[in-house]
Amino acid sequence: MNYLPIFAKSLPLLRRFVWWILSIFILVVLAILTTSFIVNIKTKAYIYSDINSIPRAQTVLIPGAAILYSGELSPILRDRANAATLLYNSGKVTKILVSGDNSTLAHNEVNPVREYLLK
Repeated sequence: MNYLPIFAKSLPLLRRFVWWILSIFILVVLAILTTSFIVNIKTKAYIYSDINSIPRAQTVLIPGAAILYSGELSPILRDRANAATLLYNSGKVTKILVSGDNSTLAHNEVNPVREYLLK
């Protein structure tokens, strides 16, 4: 059974190959864009730009991220910790939960964040 469109049957083999690759590429790009669009639409109600519009909650979660070789927090992790501190200090949450990799003694994402928060 041949699944090529009628106009593609007359194309040389290389052109058909390029046509298939281009078609697959377009489908992948469309799938990525569609997924991104759906995620943006579904999560829009949970993204806040003003701290006053954030509902109160019991706990804020700080997901782990990279720790620099110097032992400092990466910029994204520092931003997360600062946002959690802002929520805590404004009374929006009563607890801060720090998550991250702690698989070895040499790599620990939780303790540097804890130390940063306690400063």
